[in-house]
Amino acid sequence: MVVVSTLEDDEERGGEPVLLRFEARRSAVDPSFWQKIADVKLNRMHLSEAEIACESEFHASRNDGVDVPMFLTGASVTDERVRDDKDGNISSDSVSNSTSDDVGCWHAPGDVINFNVKERLFEMKPNEEAKKKGQELLDVMKTMDVDGSDETGDVNRLNTFRVFMHADLKKWKFFYWFLFPSVMFAPYEFMEKRRGDEEETICRSGNTKSRAECVKAWLDRPKSDFAWLMETVKGSDINTHVSSNHKLSKFAELCAGSGDFNSDRTVEICFVDNATGDAPSMSLLNVLTFLDVRFQRTIPIHVTCVRVNKKGIFDFKSCLFLKRVQPLQKEMLENMSNLEFKCIGWERDEKDKLKPRKADLSSAMDPEKLARDAVDLNLKLMRWRQAPALHVDAISKSKIVLVGAGTLGCSVARTLLGWGVRNITFIDDGRVSFSNPARQSLFTFEDCLDGGKPKARAAAERLKAIVPDINANYIEMRVPMPGHAVAESERAEVLESIDALEREIKNAEAVFLLTDTRESRWLPTLLCTAHNIQCYNCALGFDTYLAMRHGVPADPAPN
Repeated sequence: MVVVSTLEDDEERGGEPVLLRFEARRSAVDPSFWQKIADVKLNRMHLSEAEIACESEFHASRNDGVDVPMFLTGASVTDERVRDDKDGNISSDSVSNSTSDDVGCWHAPGDVINFNVKERLFEMKPNEEAKKKGQELLDVMKTMDVDGSDETGDVNRLNTFRVFMHADLKKWKFFYWFLFPSVMFAPYEFMEKRRGDEEETICRSGNTKSRAECVKAWLDRPKSDFAWLMETVKGSDINTHVSSNHKLSKFAELCAGSGDFNSDRTVEICFVDNATGDAPSMSLLNVLTFLDVRFQRTIPIHVTCVRVNKKGIFDFKSCLFLKRVQPLQKEMLENMSNLEFKCIGWERDEKDKLKPRKADLSSAMDPEKLARDAVDLNLKLMRWRQAPALHVDAISKSKIVLVGAGTLGCSVARTLLGWGVRNITFIDDGRVSFSNPARQSLFTFEDCLDGGKPKARAAAERLKAIVPDINANYIEMRVPMPGHAVAESERAEVLESIDALEREIKNAEAVFLLTDTRESRWLPTLLCTAHNIQCYNCALGFDTYLAMRHGVPADPAPN
């Protein structure tokens, strides 16, 4: 049997075995993940509590004191659920949104169980759930493909996880508890721990250079497994070594034969370690258990915990090396099928307690806020990239009055929405006719029925349908015009209209005159001048147009 241990240059060190400890895995969930789960629940799953397939993303630790979490985003949900019959049965059509071709990024398959009632989450028995998930993982270890032909990376299933959760979609609060199951029959021990610089000092340069190049070659492969075996053979020259990578499934083949601790050939486990410090990630526990369950490992083995430097680039000195990780006792290996096991891996909350966490996204997940944020983001991008002097907040808070809700009024209103304006008031006395929707973008055919809706009201309602949080108001009013006789019976109504128009203009930051006639623009222009309000005069002819801004004095004085 080939000894999976040190090379001739890596002298055996004495001492007692040390208990191998692991760093617990942790999660980092982007709000888009909860949004996707909410969408699947509302539109696909309904009352079903079936598992929702997803996958997390992780990277190698930068060895900077901060463990790399398992990331989940909206794209992490890979299992789209659809109802396909009248009884509401659910079928799964797995559609992967992952970017598993990314080099330097690995994906761990998992699932989500979304309870309909919050009490089910808080009253479930963690030990029983962990035992069931642990048994599933153990069955995977016993049955997963080991012929080395599966290029999809079955080994990544050793990094599986499950999220138990409840989504309160009325309050947009998500209660969740991650289980990263790790199967353990007994604690593992090892003989020595080395940092990267120690490994380089003890081993010859040819050894470490060959191993480093081999690890980098594996990391640069797309869709590579997160754990693999590396074989290193000493050449004829004492400083010459040749290393090669192999799937975990080749363990029995690579370790056939015989040898001792001073063999010229070694085999070691390499795995992408997202932990930092002096302990490897819990992912290693499942790799060791897999080798023991599947291949009855009876020999010590070295482990290289692959990490990167602070720039995210692989560096041999950043890695952690565990020397001669001991196998389980022979009696345990012989009775593995009847042996009791522990399944650990529940994530702790912010107070380091074993209990569910809560994500309160009542503001971030509100669809109206999302719509507003999306518009605001466009303006911020414009400011960041093109116009640093653009005052986004000032534009948003500006109160705009549109006199006229026809072709120009509709177009200007939509443009103002795109600029983030949140306060718009329409003034118009017309009604929507059948000829209007083709030219006036805020109206539809339904607005023309039953004599037509008032244009001002229909335009304001349509703006709120487009951007729900907008403050869209309207006044159904005919603008008084010079040269138009006023009957005595209409005198009070006209004076009231003048007062209402003046109130709106006085409280506005800008007024747009968008009516059909010159006469209807006279009084609003006069009032804007009297109250020093910005006035924009826009008009369309058959083949001409007018756009004119009436400014205000730099030192406004009462008119």
